[in-house]
Amino acid sequence: IKAVQGTSDDAAVSKLCAATKGYFKDDFLQHFVKRTAKRSPLINRGYYARVAAVNKILDEFLSHGAAPPYLTLAEEKQKKNKKAGAWGGIERVRIPAAFPPAATPSMGSHPRPAPSSSSSSSF
Repeated sequence: IKAVQGTSDDAAVSKLCAATKGYFKDDFLQHFVKRTAKRSPLINRGYYARVAAVNKILDEFLSHGAAPPYLTLAEEKQKKNKKAGAWGGIERVRIPAAFPPAATPSMGSHPRPAPSSSSSSSF
């Protein structure tokens, strides 16, 4: 698990490098990644291509309200591969940020359940 986490952390650092160099704009990444490193232009271009592809999928999803077929296939592939970094990036922050507060369901009078002390979850 540490190797997978290390790979994910390294990917986030590389993505931050590309964003810092102006390959794409990311308003959130700097708040989640503290370590910095220099990467080659080839690596930065690769992260630009990945970010552009994921942003295209997210924009299409948010504009239509339903997942396009290739998003569903990508999610299935992620489940099969169990890769933590495949769709685990900061991109998921864009989904709630794309909706105004009025469109977000309110918790209202629904209380949150208290966490169980006997839970076996590792989270």
